[in-house]
Amino acid sequence: MSSVVVSIPKAGKIEVPNPAPITPLEFVKQVVDNVKAQLQALDSELQRAGSGDTDQIKVLAENIHEIIVRAQASDDAIEKIHADPRLLEISASRINSTAKTYSDINGLIAIVNELEKELQCAEFDYYRTIAELLVDAQGHLQQFEHYFAVPHVAIIRQKVTAIESELRRQIQWAFREIGPLTNSDKYDHEGDSSETNVNVDVSALAQVYMVVDALGERFRRDLLERFAQLQLLNYEKLFQVGAKYAGLQFLDQRYAWFQHLLEVIDEKMSSVLPTRWNVPYHLFEEFTRRTKKHLQDVLAHEYPDPNNNGDVATLIRSITSLNNFEKKMLTKFASALKEDAAGTGDDVTLSLETSMREAFDNYLGPYIQIERNGLHEVLGTITQGEQTPVPPRPGDPQPENPPPPFNPGEPYASSTKLVENIKSSLKRVLSFSNASALFMLSKEHAGLLLKYAEILKARCPPPEGPIKPDKPFVYRINKTDEKTLCRVVCTAEYCIDTIPGLENVFKQRIRDDYKEKVDYNSLCEVYHDLVAFGMNILAVGEIYRMKDMFEQMRSVNWATDIVVGDVNDHVKQMLKVFVDCIPRIRTTMSAAYFQNFCNKIITVFLEQFLNTIWKLGRVSKTGGAQLLMDLNGIKEFLVKMPNVKLPEGKDPIQLGKAYFRFLDLKIGRVENILKLIIAEDASIEDMFEQLLPDASPKEKDSILILKGLKLGVPVPIKDLGDKMKASSEETANKIKVGAEETMRNVKSSFNTMGGNLRNAFGEILSGNIFQEGSDHGSQHNSASGGQRRDLKSVATGITASMAFKKPSSAPAATPGKK
Repeated sequence: MSSVVVSIPKAGKIEVPNPAPITPLEFVKQVVDNVKAQLQALDSELQRAGSGDTDQIKVLAENIHEIIVRAQASDDAIEKIHADPRLLEISASRINSTAKTYSDINGLIAIVNELEKELQCAEFDYYRTIAELLVDAQGHLQQFEHYFAVPHVAIIRQKVTAIESELRRQIQWAFREIGPLTNSDKYDHEGDSSETNVNVDVSALAQVYMVVDALGERFRRDLLERFAQLQLLNYEKLFQVGAKYAGLQFLDQRYAWFQHLLEVIDEKMSSVLPTRWNVPYHLFEEFTRRTKKHLQDVLAHEYPDPNNNGDVATLIRSITSLNNFEKKMLTKFASALKEDAAGTGDDVTLSLETSMREAFDNYLGPYIQIERNGLHEVLGTITQGEQTPVPPRPGDPQPENPPPPFNPGEPYASSTKLVENIKSSLKRVLSFSNASALFMLSKEHAGLLLKYAEILKARCPPPEGPIKPDKPFVYRINKTDEKTLCRVVCTAEYCIDTIPGLENVFKQRIRDDYKEKVDYNSLCEVYHDLVAFGMNILAVGEIYRMKDMFEQMRSVNWATDIVVGDVNDHVKQMLKVFVDCIPRIRTTMSAAYFQNFCNKIITVFLEQFLNTIWKLGRVSKTGGAQLLMDLNGIKEFLVKMPNVKLPEGKDPIQLGKAYFRFLDLKIGRVENILKLIIAEDASIEDMFEQLLPDASPKEKDSILILKGLKLGVPVPIKDLGDKMKASSEETANKIKVGAEETMRNVKSSFNTMGGNLRNAFGEILSGNIFQEGSDHGSQHNSASGGQRRDLKSVATGITASMAFKKPSSAPAATPGKK
């Protein structure tokens, strides 16, 4: 067993000269000269800046210059005092009795000189004496922080700094002299390791901690890091790649070596290293850093391809082992600190800047694939058979195991189970990674949630009939479909609320260089789109139930026989559809999402209402007034629609101003179109500018059609009446000419038909079609073919004689009102 005796190193020479005592007037003069020198440089700059200026800069420059003048006057006064011995003696006496600053600076000079003397002597109780003097000098020097530019104070400060540097060198040298306390050549983790230790005498360092504390936290940490590196040198020889215990199968031997080192340090160094320094923790930091490097080298040697290691189980066992050991050590070190700080009530928690398990991070791709496959398998299992149950038809046998009650207001159970499995997966990976493997898992979770969104979307009913590119989709839904859509929306809402929490967990636990890469915003957008998709189908499907009512609306002749009265029956039937579906849907969504749905179904309904108006043909002013009456009834209902048939005792949904603004906007456009329809023709141009300034050309043409005005080349409204009059006269002339020619053709056809009829009936009357006799039927059947005519041919001749000749040039009649 080797022996080491640690001694106090000899101090080197301090190159900074000793500060001499200073008289009060000398100190005052140094202060004044220092102030004057700094202000003179500033004064010249301000004089240039304030040249030609009458504002604040000039005032500031003048004030600074006045201070310099007064400083110069003070300098002159000091020179006069020095020139007169009697004044010098009186001034010194008065300053010594009242000026604390002067007495403090001379006291600081004495302390610094004493500190240097002790440093050079290195006598008994060296470190305690040095620590006391150093702390005293630092305290006094701090009082002069505003005088550090004064020459004499600057010299004192340089002297203290030089002494501190020499003390750091001494202490570092003493700790290096200790050397490694274990011998790697003889260490055997399974045998008696008492022969492997170094016998070291550190009694000379018993009070060195006092000086270390005086030199500051930064030096103490640096000292302990160097000490830890020194003690782990022999660990390198035993466990680096290629050494005896380098492989993954020797992790337990690594733990045993480190715990043995802690025992040796506690035995040999407890009198030198206070518990509050937490030396075992610093040793463990160095142990984890070196072990991580060893394992990285070992893995690179054993698994050249990180993505195809084929031995995931061994890696996971190793990671789990390292993780458990880290937790065990940190808990142990924190408990020791807490006991040392007993009575303070402070909780102690420790963490590592680096972890041994990070060495495996680049080799966990195959494990993440296992997690991925498991999660996708779970997804397939929990979503299987989860479709909305279809109620049995009357007469169908009841199932032996009926499904649980279905609540469309709850998310699918698969969503909560999926999130639970995702959290479990996250917890497993967090136990051994906070870098690339955790980032890979975040991407796999995002992909899984995207697939779940696709599954939910596939549950929505498909559009009806052939899909035409230029036509909106048509959805026919029943109550089962309605429940399914409500549940899809509810589940998507749950996912939207849950996904940000998952993202936050990743960002809180992942390494800083990966934080910005974890981004689930696009994933949330997918579920927002799913909500909009489901709400759109639900809204379109509910409005499709009004198909017959809109057909009835189209069947009304809005040009004639319209009397303005109450809201039409078909509109009342439309509103009944709202009364039927809104209370059910309201119970399945949160208030915010339900208001969004109300906006959506209002939009779809008013679009269909307006599209039906475009197809009404001619609409008279009376018809337009009735449509306005219907629209007013619709608006009155839609204002109250979100709370229709609200159960007694349930608080109504609070509708904000945004809802009413939206309703006014949508209703207002349809209302303005109807006002244009009933407007006077002469004022239609001005009315367009007032009511529908953003109308498209197609909308303007459609309104003119409904008003019964001519389409074609745009005609100024003021000339429209003359054009209509000329067109009517021309059409009447064409009708008259066509009618006269038609009558001539009718007369000719009747003359031809009369001759044909006479010929045909003459043959019947003069021929022997029926012979006299008792057996009428047999005689009829035996009549020769030359003597009789077939009644069918006679009838055919009659029919042919009634054919009218088609007029050659009669114009088509133009429909219109007489």
